[in-house]
Amino acid sequence: MLCNVALSSGKVFVTTTTAASAVASLQGLMNMIFEVQDLAVASPATVSRCGMVYVQPDLLGWRPMLISWLAALPGAISQAQKEQLLALFDWLIPPCLRIAAKLVKAVLPMVDINLVCSCMRLVESHLDEFRDASASLAELSEQQQSCLLQCHFLFSLVWSLGANTDAVGRRIFDGLLRKLLTGTAPQELAAYIKAPAVSVSLPFPEGKLVYDYALDRSRLNWVPWLDRLKSNSLDVDAEYSSIIVPTMDTMRYTYLLDMLVQHHHHCLFVGPTGTGKTVYVKRHLQSGLPSSSFVSLMLTFSAQTSANMTQDIVDGKLDKRRRGVYGPPSGKSMVVFVDDINMPQVEEYGAQPPVELLRQAIDHSAWYDRKELTLRKLEGLQYVAAMGPAGGGRNNVTHRYLRHFSIISMTAFDRDNLQLIFSALVDWWLRKFSYAQNIAKLAKGLVGATLDVYESIQKQLLPTPNKSHYTFNLRDVSKVFQGMTKAGGCLED
Repeated sequence: MLCNVALSSGKVFVTTTTAASAVASLQGLMNMIFEVQDLAVASPATVSRCGMVYVQPDLLGWRPMLISWLAALPGAISQAQKEQLLALFDWLIPPCLRIAAKLVKAVLPMVDINLVCSCMRLVESHLDEFRDASASLAELSEQQQSCLLQCHFLFSLVWSLGANTDAVGRRIFDGLLRKLLTGTAPQELAAYIKAPAVSVSLPFPEGKLVYDYALDRSRLNWVPWLDRLKSNSLDVDAEYSSIIVPTMDTMRYTYLLDMLVQHHHHCLFVGPTGTGKTVYVKRHLQSGLPSSSFVSLMLTFSAQTSANMTQDIVDGKLDKRRRGVYGPPSGKSMVVFVDDINMPQVEEYGAQPPVELLRQAIDHSAWYDRKELTLRKLEGLQYVAAMGPAGGGRNNVTHRYLRHFSIISMTAFDRDNLQLIFSALVDWWLRKFSYAQNIAKLAKGLVGATLDVYESIQKQLLPTPNKSHYTFNLRDVSKVFQGMTKAGGCLED
């Protein structure tokens, strides 16, 4: 009602706080402009007083963002290299956007511009040696530098436009991307190829998915992530709950997290329960980043988390840099990790107050001190978040917040990975308590039988209204092996 009065010919705007109320009269030449996502909670009286302009997402498109990004790249990156990047984007982005939007299942609904911006962020994160004109780059010929730039783009394309899908979608994206690179695109994608194809000097090898390869910079070649995995025995003195078995997933997700955080980009990990989202991020933020440059803050959201609680926790960890400006200790960046970011309850008008507060912090680098009613500028903060798919108490997060993040979907472990992980844990237990060889030889069958039972339970013991607790995940399997490790060795008669 108050907004309607301000929009009417009276132009009186009333603000009410806990302390007092204030009346502000708008001048005759003053008008109000609203920029909103939708009109779901707007009253007919408000709508009738405003002229409506609907802006379609495809009217702007992603290319103006690309042109601005290219213009903002450091001067050390030559014009020829910028033109090469432009040609690659123009060639592959339209058909890959079609794949991401229509041909695979998206874990999170994302707008095209954000997917392309995610690709730009990853490409930019790999351009350090181009930006600094390093000696190692100078040793490469012009053709090798062009090949290196292509590889950085292809890797970034896979882990941006191809990163927002599940395991089945990854296989589809892999097959279609390979066809695009070889010039044999299917008819359903041919209509979206708007620019001339670029000759790819180093395409992905066959035999594995494109997600399974990383670039070996020293040899300028694609290598499987598994080739970079160091097989070290687990420390027998470690606690079960602190053990992380190295796998291909741990390597590639940690690499992506490190690359984005080190270059001050926000990232969001999405995946079902038991995929290790929280463990990977916490471990890397606490021990994988240089302590001289980064500090971390951990937040865990729940259905009862409020905006005030969130603000108080963050404010409590910030130092006053100067009047009205707060941040981490001088010379450092604070990485705020928000776990289960989609858990807060949705309020009457469809917003999640803690998420909206964090969105304001990113959009404006500031929020208001609730006691002094002054603006607090925030410096040196960046955000990493994790969440499960919407449903079962988890809610959809507004696009206005998600647009700031690079989205990385974490898929459930396959049978081979599960066998590797739990076999390593059983081996650690057997070595810790020096079990005899006749017991140790049963380890492989023990793990296999446990996984068989787990897979059968997932298929046959589905949740029902009477048994809604029948929701099983890898945490239940882990608890089985954790219970076994409580057996502290052989007992003698």
